[in-house]
Formats: sequence, structure tokens, C-alpha cells
Amino acid sequence: MKLKVQSAGDAFFVAINMEKRAIRMYERMLDIIKDEDILEVVKNILAEERQHLCTFSAWLDDSDGISENRQLLKLQAENIIFPGGLVELVRKGGAESQAELIKYAAEQEIFAMEHYEEFAKLCEGEAKDAFLAIALEEKEHLDTLLNMKGN
Repeated sequence: MKLKVQSAGDAFFVAINMEKRAIRMYERMLDIIKDEDILEVVKNILAEERQHLCTFSAWLDDSDGISENRQLLKLQAENIIFPGGLVELVRKGGAESQAELIKYAAEQEIFAMEHYEEFAKLCEGEAKDAFLAIALEEKEHLDTLLNMKGN
């Protein structure tokens, strides 16, 4: 299903739903992770994801609004990052070890980063800068996760 983001408002709406999903998954990961160092990193990423949600929510309020396809956009957002939730994480082996959990989370950060870069193309000025800045933070999350995987 092709994402039908048509405006900055649509992009911020989808981003909000992506961040909500990421927050739920990172909160659930806190229950799975046993390694204290990894747990601390996930807590830090979770805090940043919560800040992303606040940023996108503020920008949505300032945008021209959302197209009439709100439900379709929400469903599509659920298929961008962490599709299938914990069931999918387990199916893909993400719960088998810390390394697999990190690998799965890293893949999701790539998806988020790529989509935010695409959404930036729909925006101008500060809204565009907001998407690019958060895409960069997602890249930093990815780098952090990949460094943990290497250890």
C-alpha cells in the first residue's frame, strides 16, 4: 500500500502516529531488556522519541491540516515502523537475544529516518528543518544501536 501523504499536515499526522508506535514499542522493550547498559540506551532513545512526538504535534497544530484520509494515513503509519508490534518483533527473532532486539530496533530507525527525509520534501522553512533535524536524531539512534550491536 503506497503512502498517500499529500501535504505537510499529512506528514506531521503520520509522523505523530509513527512516534506513538515507536514509544509504545520502546516502552515494551524496557520489559524485555535485561542488560543495564542497553536498558539505559533504550530509555534515552525513548525520551527522545517522546520529544519528537511533542515537536510533531506542535507542527501539526501550525500546519494547514490533514487531508480527509486520516484513517488511511493512520493505518499506513502503523505499517512503517514496528509493524505488527510485539508479535512481529517475536516472529522476526527480536526477542531471542539482546543482539536481535537491537538489530530489529535499528531496522526501524532506518525506516523512520527515510520517511522523515521524504516528509521534509513536502515542507518548507522551519517545518522542513524540523523533519530533517529529527531524521538526523533517528540516524544518531541508529548509530547508537549499531554500536551496541558490535559490542
